[in-house]
Amino acid sequence: MFEELRHWLFLPRVDLSCVDPRFLRQTYTNVAWSRQDLQHFVPVGCRFQSCKFEDADMLHTCFGGGLEDTAYVNCSFDRSAIAAVAAGRARFENCSFRDVTIYELFASEVDFVNCVFSGRLIKGVISGTRSAQLRGWWKSSRNQIENNDFSGLKFGDFDFSGGVDLKRQILPQSAEFKVLWNGEQAIRSARARVTMWTEDETKRLALIILDSLALEVSGGQRHLLFRIYPRGQLAAASARLAQEFEASA
Repeated sequence: MFEELRHWLFLPRVDLSCVDPRFLRQTYTNVAWSRQDLQHFVPVGCRFQSCKFEDADMLHTCFGGGLEDTAYVNCSFDRSAIAAVAAGRARFENCSFRDVTIYELFASEVDFVNCVFSGRLIKGVISGTRSAQLRGWWKSSRNQIENNDFSGLKFGDFDFSGGVDLKRQILPQSAEFKVLWNGEQAIRSARARVTMWTEDETKRLALIILDSLALEVSGGQRHLLFRIYPRGQLAAASARLAQEFEASA
């Protein structure tokens, strides 16, 4: 307990000397950065209200740098190309991400509330739990991921983790994904069936997939987004696992 308190009270200082002064603790309303090269966009402690980041090149982006949250309210990122390997500390509320190409989005300290997405999300994770490593004692341990519309988004190698409530999202209807609403029970039932399979290699790969899903459950993710691979090494195992999940539902 003492170590945790000491960590919260003595958070590391962050050197902000390299931050673009336009994006350091500033507030913007109704400002457009559309059709601009916003590579290496790293705002710190900013607030963007009804701003446009449309048709923009946002590769190598961190939506909230440093240890301060950056907020985006009623903003539009429509038709932009986005890559955020570390999305930073940010909150998106009532934002539009229509017809985007998101190459990478790893969001471990990001809130998404009432946002709309369409286009492609090629690789990433949206987490419901904030990392304790750089979280101050005044910060919630939970990210707010609520009432988002992902129905127009094509998922690639993507997942939700850390306890995101998928019943509070609108998900895409796709033959390549199946939602396991009770992940723990689904894994337990499927594992019992898989152990009776006779094809050794398919069984081995299916058990690897189940072990990966079990890790998500142990991390607090009750609702699982199970991917059915259309091709490749895991195609046969994932397709047959989908049948097992269906049979035990």
